[in-house]
Amino acid sequence: MGFGTTLQELRQAAGMSQTELARRSETPIDTLRKWEQGRTLPSIDAASRLAKALGVSLDRLAADDASQGRAESATRGIRGRPPKAGPAMPLAADLEATGKKTKGRQRKGK
Repeated sequence: MGFGTTLQELRQAAGMSQTELARRSETPIDTLRKWEQGRTLPSIDAASRLAKALGVSLDRLAADDASQGRAESATRGIRGRPPKAGPAMPLAADLEATGKKTKGRQRKGK
């Protein structure tokens, strides 16, 4: 089940119209409709406002199957989640210690 379907089911279970949820979550109605249709996804901030307006946790809102309450990932289907960890970039001090030059523009006059 996608985010839009979950959102729609939670809204209906709360007995709210799209207009009411849009008002309570301070979201434009057209944006809410796009989310329910699966055309776009909300940011973390917007999803938090939706969850609060619906009286559910963000985990519940992001659940793959809202009818069973399973949340495989607290951020599945929501934009703005942190990127996966990757190799760390060396610090400039580390590069200087090894004698390597840093790339990038130098500020004039320094």
